[in-house]
Amino acid sequence: INAEYGGQTPSSMRAVVILVVLGSAMASDSWFLTAQELDVSRQGSSRSATGIVDVSEGNEIIPLVNGKPFMASLLADINAAGNGDSIYSTMFEVNGDVMLDPTAPDPSSTKLTTVLIAAGKRNASLRILVNDNIYLHSGLAFCHQINSHGCSISTCCAPETRHHAPGGSVHSKAWSFVYHSSEVVSYVGSMDVTGDRWDDQSHDDDTARETEPDDINHFHGWHGDMFRVRGAAAYDVARHFWLQWNDPAPLPDYGLFYKLKPMAWSVPAVGSPGNLTVQLTRTLGCKGAVKDGFYRSVAPKGEYSYAAAFKKMVAKARSYIYMEDQFVFYDDALQAVADALPHVDAVIIVTDNATAFSTHFAGVDVTVASNMRYFHQRRCLDLLTKNASLAHKVHVFELAREGYALTGNFSKTWLYTHSKNYFVDDEFMLVGSHGIERTGWTNDIELSVGVTDGTSGPDSVVGKFRRSLFAEFLQLTVDDPKLATVASAVAEFERQSALGTARVRSYWPLDIGDTKPEDLVYDVYEPDGRC
Repeated sequence: INAEYGGQTPSSMRAVVILVVLGSAMASDSWFLTAQELDVSRQGSSRSATGIVDVSEGNEIIPLVNGKPFMASLLADINAAGNGDSIYSTMFEVNGDVMLDPTAPDPSSTKLTTVLIAAGKRNASLRILVNDNIYLHSGLAFCHQINSHGCSISTCCAPETRHHAPGGSVHSKAWSFVYHSSEVVSYVGSMDVTGDRWDDQSHDDDTARETEPDDINHFHGWHGDMFRVRGAAAYDVARHFWLQWNDPAPLPDYGLFYKLKPMAWSVPAVGSPGNLTVQLTRTLGCKGAVKDGFYRSVAPKGEYSYAAAFKKMVAKARSYIYMEDQFVFYDDALQAVADALPHVDAVIIVTDNATAFSTHFAGVDVTVASNMRYFHQRRCLDLLTKNASLAHKVHVFELAREGYALTGNFSKTWLYTHSKNYFVDDEFMLVGSHGIERTGWTNDIELSVGVTDGTSGPDSVVGKFRRSLFAEFLQLTVDDPKLATVASAVAEFERQSALGTARVRSYWPLDIGDTKPEDLVYDVYEPDGRC
């Protein structure tokens, strides 16, 4: 420009150049919650004062879709931890007998408990919190093993009960590896290390997977994911754990047996290994904070940054909204999506058939949880079709074993969707542990991240992730032209679902009405943590 104007840039041109640069930065930043919006989500309590940054740049995030790649990566990070390093984790549930690599020459040597104890014996510091509530107690036996064999202090692992309501939970699935001489690596996502999770995109329930422990119901395939994070965002995940562990509130029920010795905050300098802008978003219920006295060092009045981030994301969407979640039955979330329908071309949802909650006990089919799920799924999804003129934009699918009709034979016909992936316009995504459910949005401890690389389209970080997921569901290659645009991808979803034998199937929950038993189950499993 200077050369064109004889060495003098006109002031008007300088203004244009400045505005273009600022406009580009603002386009990326506008997806994220501002500092003021973050503090509003915490009822005025400053988040930055806790050492969690508002937004960070220069991050790397690698999606690890399905259990096989995630557990292979996790195994490598655990095995890399040694003297002076630290391993932090929060788990919703756990099975220490899960083999992180059932295809290894000695699969049993890769059991989660085995490799964590080995890390402890290499003088890596272990700190693990496992959810404990009215229906889950998997951490008791697991923590006993860790504390007995891999711990240099009295408590390295504890059942975490600092959450509101008997059915409330620590639902975050997060890991942090503090490599003292180099960096921090963290994981967030939807996957616990427990039965059924080890799988790959073929979902063929092969021999290696059959050697793993089962979950309560054994499904033919399990779709979920985790995200390996490096950069400042990885430090935020580690910092959250450090604040949670150091919360001065004692552990209800188990405080006499487990003593959480406060840790010092010691991490290496942060680097910039990538090009992604990231924001940590959370749920920490107000009742847990204000009524029960938890989260004193984390969020003394609770935090609802995830709910605010989700609503901001869908309100800004101008092309499409994609949701991938097992439940999709929280009306506040679905109303936000319904409000966005006039300004988007499509809403695509991949979820699970409500009958996944059915079980067989003492010769009796127990369906009360499935009926609860049917009722609330239907009530919430109906919000998307309330305006009949916009209903054609809504596309809802479930996954099944190709060539089979979905039946109550889960191990033969079902592919279970457990991921929590939400993104819009091939530009911004929210991924982590948050399901579209009341307890995840209002009560539990949840972690997710908002991510963008500042670009949009099929080759953006979000576009590439979308294409990889759609390729798995539609059994195409990621570079198939049908996946280049959302419009052509939706057409392929609809074409394949109409066949009735492909992996994707159209889905809409039954309209079964409401009864008192289902309401009681909902209130136990989905407590409302708002004050």
